[in-house]
Amino acid sequence: MRVLAYPAEDPKKNPDPEQLMPVYLYLMGRDSKGVHGQQIDAQPKKIMELLFYTTAQCHLCELAEALLVSTPPMPEPIPVDVVDIAQSEALVERYGTRIPVLRRNDTGGAELDWPFTRDQLLTFLQ
Repeated sequence: MRVLAYPAEDPKKNPDPEQLMPVYLYLMGRDSKGVHGQQIDAQPKKIMELLFYTTAQCHLCELAEALLVSTPPMPEPIPVDVVDIAQSEALVERYGTRIPVLRRNDTGGAELDWPFTRDQLLTFLQ
């Protein structure tokens, strides 16, 4: 039935029922008695996936890294995967004149090119 209602939806991106059941069982059980006025999210949280495209001997990359490190911590730690573009001709072609670049894979590939400010970084991470 869901396929008919949402024909463009990729079913592989939907959570398995086993992931959602603990919340529903809690809500139907005794433990939730007296719980009122709360928003309860049954969907699994998306984990931010952040890539930092850089290369060796890149002064601008060092500045961007210092900004990343000095930015106030987010409510939850954000793992950052550092990608050296020199390891791939395709990455050099795509990012060679743009590095440093931050990329969020959890939001469909949004990218933030240097130069960016602390405020722009915080907006990008929200």
